[in-house]
Formats: sequence, C-alpha cells, structure tokens
Amino acid sequence: MRTFSIIAVCAINLVIGLVYIVQIRRREISPALAMWVFFTIATIGSLLTYLAEGDFSPWDNILNSADLFLVSSVSIAILLYGDRSTRFNRFDIGCLICRGPHPDCVDLHASARDGAQRDSADPRHRLLPSSKAALALFKEQ
Repeated sequence: MRTFSIIAVCAINLVIGLVYIVQIRRREISPALAMWVFFTIATIGSLLTYLAEGDFSPWDNILNSADLFLVSSVSIAILLYGDRSTRFNRFDIGCLICRGPHPDCVDLHASARDGAQRDSADPRHRLLPSSKAALALFKEQ
C-alpha cells in the first residue's frame, strides 16, 4: 500500500504540475509569483518540521515531498515564463518580510530535539519580525 500511495501521489502531482506549467507557458493563466514562492516556503517549513521530529524520511511524508517539487516547479515556471504582472511588487515584498523568520529567531527545532525549554516571553523566539520594516517599505512609495 505504501508503494501505491507514493506512486499515486507523485503521478497526481506530476499531472497537476505539467498542466499548470503548460498553461503558464501558453499564457492562459498568470499566477502571482509571490503566492507560489510563499507556498514553496511553507512546504519546505512543513517538510523540515516533519523530518526534524523523528527518524523519518521524505518518503514517509510523500505528500509534502511531492508538493515541494510541484510548488517549486510552478514557481520556476512563473519566473521563466510569467509576464510582468506575475512579478513581485512592493506589497508582496512587504508580506514576505512580515511572514519571514525573524533574524534573531533561534532554531526551535534544535531546541525541541535537545530538550531545551522554550520561553515564549524570550524575544529570540519571535517568529514574526517587527512590522516597522514592512511599513517603511510601503512608505517609500
């Protein structure tokens, strides 16, 4: 059953990805690059979190592994074949700054693996940066 699941998930994602990339190439659709980059970042984070929590392989979470290939392939296709409307704008960059990990953020996975206690009041454990950087970016317009 495991082999069937792996093959089925990979086949479905391959078909979805190919159809989407062909539509992008033919300019039938113009998806936003930012959305697919955010999907890629989220999928990487999800897969890394899963792998860090135990003795697992990418095959054990085939849906995230296959999704990573799908979303990164679509992101690259948009980058290569998308028109100007698909590119990052100031709003997208501001969202990326707001949702990205804080520069002072400690490695929470390593802390969890090492059995370290996490203090939610500790400013190093913030996952979101101050919105001042994003606001400054928007005010430049």
